[in-house]
Amino acid sequence: MLDKNAIFRLFELVKTELNSKEDQSVAHRWGHILRVIRNCIEIAKEYNQVDYFVLILAALLHDIDQPYYEKKMHAQLSAR
Repeated sequence: MLDKNAIFRLFELVKTELNSKEDQSVAHRWGHILRVIRNCIEIAKEYNQVDYFVLILAALLHDIDQPYYEKKMHAQLSAR
């Protein structure tokens, strides 16, 4: 498992990556990721035995690669 410092570094890496890509959809940059993380946490509060580590990592990385010209393929690109 990643330690707290590694998680913070990952957050900074994703933030930098999303905000530096010229072809990244403007609607799917860092602010979007933060909103998704907050929404995931709120939804997860209604469930038992949620692995918040996995949930937050999934939310953090779900749109890591969403070029504005390939919106239909963004799930496959982000998974890669």
